[in-house]
Amino acid sequence: MKKQIAVLMAAATAVTTVAPVLASADTILHENVSIGEVEAKIATALADKYASDKEDGINLPGPDAVKGYENSKYAVILDVEETLPSVQADKEKLLKTYKESYGIVLASETIYKALTEATPATGHVRYVVTDAAKVKNLIEKRMSSPKVTTTVTPTVTPTSVLIVDKGVKDNKSTYTTTNKHYVAGTVSTADADTQVSLKDIDSKEKIDVLAGLTDSVTNPAPISFIEKVTSDVPGNPTKVTIELKSGKKIEVGVNSEALDFTAPKAEKQALTLDQVKNSQAVANQVVDFAKIANVGGVSRTLDLPLGETHEYKLEDVEVHEIAVPTVYTKAEGYSKAGADLINPLIRAKRNDGKLSDASTTTNNAEFSFNYKGVNYALATDAGLKVPNVEKAKLAVDTANAKIDVAGDGYVLRLNVRVLDKNDKDRFKTLQFKFEGKTQQDLVRVLNDLKGDNEVVVGKFVKLAGSDRAATAVEVSKERFGYKEADSVVVVGANALIDGLSAAPLAAAKNAPVLIAGKNGLDNGSLAEIERACKDLSNKTVYIVGGENSVPYAAKKQLEDKFGAVVVRLAGDDRYDTSLEVDHRLFKDGQVSTTRFVVGGNGAADAMSASAVAAKKTAGKVSPILVVRKDGIKATTRTYLAGKVVQAYVVGGTSTASTQVFKDIEKVINQTPAANNVADNKVKRLSGDDRYATNLAVINEFYANPKANGLAVVSGKTQYLVDAQTAGAFAADRGLAVLLTADKLNKAQEDTLANGVLKGLKTNIYQVGGVVSNDVMKSVVDILGL
Repeated sequence: MKKQIAVLMAAATAVTTVAPVLASADTILHENVSIGEVEAKIATALADKYASDKEDGINLPGPDAVKGYENSKYAVILDVEETLPSVQADKEKLLKTYKESYGIVLASETIYKALTEATPATGHVRYVVTDAAKVKNLIEKRMSSPKVTTTVTPTVTPTSVLIVDKGVKDNKSTYTTTNKHYVAGTVSTADADTQVSLKDIDSKEKIDVLAGLTDSVTNPAPISFIEKVTSDVPGNPTKVTIELKSGKKIEVGVNSEALDFTAPKAEKQALTLDQVKNSQAVANQVVDFAKIANVGGVSRTLDLPLGETHEYKLEDVEVHEIAVPTVYTKAEGYSKAGADLINPLIRAKRNDGKLSDASTTTNNAEFSFNYKGVNYALATDAGLKVPNVEKAKLAVDTANAKIDVAGDGYVLRLNVRVLDKNDKDRFKTLQFKFEGKTQQDLVRVLNDLKGDNEVVVGKFVKLAGSDRAATAVEVSKERFGYKEADSVVVVGANALIDGLSAAPLAAAKNAPVLIAGKNGLDNGSLAEIERACKDLSNKTVYIVGGENSVPYAAKKQLEDKFGAVVVRLAGDDRYDTSLEVDHRLFKDGQVSTTRFVVGGNGAADAMSASAVAAKKTAGKVSPILVVRKDGIKATTRTYLAGKVVQAYVVGGTSTASTQVFKDIEKVINQTPAANNVADNKVKRLSGDDRYATNLAVINEFYANPKANGLAVVSGKTQYLVDAQTAGAFAADRGLAVLLTADKLNKAQEDTLANGVLKGLKTNIYQVGGVVSNDVMKSVVDILGL
C-alpha cells in the first residue's frame, strides 16, 4: 500500500462514548446531522468514481478492474457501537448477513485495512459501506431514539459515518513528478535519490539547518522564516505542518513533493538565503519554497495523499431548512419572520415564562416556545424538562453550532432539544438548518442566538461580538476591506480613560482600534490584523496606555507575528497619555488647531466627541485632551501654546471646572492665528447628564452638514469601550454617535423625530450587543427603518 497510512487512524475518546476519527489529513466533525442528509452524502460519495476502473485510491493501478465501491474517490466507513461474537462461526454468519442485508463488510478484511488498523474505541466496530442503498436500513435501525425516562443518558450511542477523501487530482488517484517526495520512516541509501524522510523536517531547528540558516539543531538561528513546526506522530511523522512567520501554513505528508528550504519564495518573487539571513523583515515575507528535483531527473508515479475526512455523528434530528435571507441580511436587518423565529428561542432559554402567542399560563410556559403552531418545552438529553436557565442554554445548543461551507454557500446548524408539550412522550431534537451565500449573515444570527437580548426588526446593521474585543473586531471588519488598513491602534480592555484619545489617532493612521486583555490580543483580534492590515513588517503600530492598561504581551505579539515597530504612547497618568497622543499627531503633521477637552472622569463626554474629533480635514484630526477637573497643568498649557486656535470643553463643571475653560481660553489667546477667529474661541458643550451632553455635541456638529448616519451605543460606563472602538469608524462614515440608556429619553426621541437626526434612513448601526432592544425598537420606529 503506497499511502503508508496505517498510523494515520486515531481513536478518540471523550467524556461520553465518541466514535474514532480518521487523522489522515484534517478531520472535520459534523455533529447531529440528520439521517437523510448523511444517507445522501454516502450515495454521492460512492457514486463519484475515478476515471479509470482500475484505480482504488489506495494501491497503484493494476491490470484488473477493482470492485465498484473501491473505485470510488471516497471510502465510506461506518462506526457502530457493537461487539462481534467470539465464536468464529457465529461471527462469519453475522458478517454474511450484514453484507447481504446492509451492504457493509468488516473494514479489517478489505483494502481499507490500513485506514482502520488502530484500536477502535471500546465496544466499537468499523465497517466499509459497499452499497449506499442497502446501508440505509442499518443506519435507521441504529438511530432509534431512546424513550423518555428518568435516566441521565440515552441508551443508544449515535452512529458515526466517516467519509474519507482517498486523494484525487485530474480525476486520478496518482500523480507523476520529477521531484523528490516525502516518506515516513527512514530513507535507505538506494532511495535517497528520490525520497526525503518526514523525520528530517519535524522541527523548526531541523529545517533551519536544512536551509543553511544555522549549522546545528542546538544552535538556534538568529533569523528564521519558521514560526513553528508540528507533526502528527512525534518522532515518526506521516504529516508535518510548517507555520511560517508570514502566517502561511504549509502541510506536507507521505508522497508530497519535497521542499527546498534553501530556495524560499515571497508572494511575488524568489528570495535568496542571503536576503533572508540579513533581515528578519525579509524572512517574514517567505510564503513557499521551490521543490527538490530527483537526481538525474527521473520520473516517479505516486499515490496521492489522503484528503479530508468528514465525520458525521448522527442523531435522529428533525431538520427545518431556513434560507438565511428570509431571516436576516446585513443590508435589510432582521425580517419579521426572522424575529418571530429567533426571539422565542431567546425568551425560552431566558425563561421569560411566555410563549410567542402568549396563550398559556406562566407555569405551563416555563422554558417554552412555539414553532409552526406546536408548543415545545426545552429539555435535557434524557427527555426531561430543563430545571434552570443554565440547562436551558445547553438545550439551545449554540455552543456546538458551527458554520460550514456547503457548495458555493454556507450552512449553520442549531440543535434545540425539546419535548412536545402536547405529547410528553415525544422527546426530539429540532435542527434549524440556516443556509445562505454570506457567511457574515450566519455569524450575526449565531451571535444573536448566543446572547440574551432579543433581535429587532428593522433596517440597521448590528456590529457586536461575544465580548468587547470581539465587538471591536466586528467594527474593524465593517470599516476595512481586505488589506485596507495601514496600521493598528491597541487599547486596554479595562483602561477606558487611557484609550480616550485612541479614536483621532486611529483615524489619522487609517487603523482599526482593537482591544487587548490581560494576556494580550486574542486570536480573533490577531486574525483581524492579518485580514485588515497591509504588510506591517517594519511599519509603525500603536499602543495607547501603559503596561497596566495594555500588557507587554500585546507588544510582543505585534512584533513577533507581524514584524511591526510598536510605539507605546503612554504617560505617568491618563492626562499625560492623552498629551503623548497629541504630541505624536503633531509630530507627524496630522493634528488640526482644534482640541476637545474633557475631564479625567468624563469618559462618556469624550465618547460623545470621539467621532467629531476623529473626523479628518485635509488629513488632520482634532485630539482629545484629558485634563484634571480643577484645571490644566502648566506643562500642558506650555505645550499647547501656539498650537490651538479653537477648543470645545465637553461636559459640565462637575467633570471639567470653569478653571479648565479659563486655562484653554488663555492658551488660545496666546496663539497669533486665533486673532482671526470669532469671539467664541472656546465653547462648552454640556447638559444635565451624559445623554444631554451627547445631544449637545450632536446638535453642535450635525446640524449643517447633517450626519450621514447614526451609531447607537450604550452610554453605561461599563460598556463605553464599544463607543471607544467605534469613534474612528463613525468619523470615517460621517456618523453621529448616540449614547443611550435602557430607553430613549424624550429629548433623544425629539432629536430623531424632529431635530438634526430627523430623516436618517441609511448607515444606521448598533455597536455592541449590550444596547437595549427597547432603544433599537424606538430608533427603528421613529426613523421608519
